[in-house]
Amino acid sequence: MQAEIVRDWLTYKEAEQLVGLSRTTLWKMISAGEIEHRKVGRAVRINRQSLEAYMKQDSQGLTTG
Repeated sequence: MQAEIVRDWLTYKEAEQLVGLSRTTLWKMISAGEIEHRKVGRAVRINRQSLEAYMKQDSQGLTTG
């Protein structure tokens, strides 16, 4: 039985699958400074904690009525 590896830094594709947002939306969030990212050469990696915190904050900030 193999242990599941949980990465701290995600590719666009992994981030898309994790939160269900498009690459374009993730790119806009990165450009606006809403989520943490790093560029390694041409590759972009998105910080999982930053992305999850943004999604939690956003859902808690919604009001009804």
